[in-house]
Amino acid sequence: MLTALFLMIIGLLLLAIAYVAFPDQKTVAAIISIILYIGGFECDPGPLFFFMAVESFPPHVRSEALSFTNVVVWSFNILVTFGFPVLNDGVGAGPTFFMFA
Repeated sequence: MLTALFLMIIGLLLLAIAYVAFPDQKTVAAIISIILYIGGFECDPGPLFFFMAVESFPPHVRSEALSFTNVVVWSFNILVTFGFPVLNDGVGAGPTFFMFA
């Protein structure tokens, strides 16, 4: 788990550094950092939420509780999706990725 989180952090930091240090030549660094982030996310924390949510609730309230937790997760996904362009326009791409790292 810690290795996957480490890969995610390295991917975001590499992306932020590429945007700050090399604003005109960031394509290769961006591709590598996105691959690192997605690879780290899909190895551990991505599917872990659903496994933890299923095991956390007793059987008689499981379906309602999983519905609620999915609504919360998707709400935060929407918040990040709509908040990212605002942050990107306000402070720039590099600092935005540093905030998410």
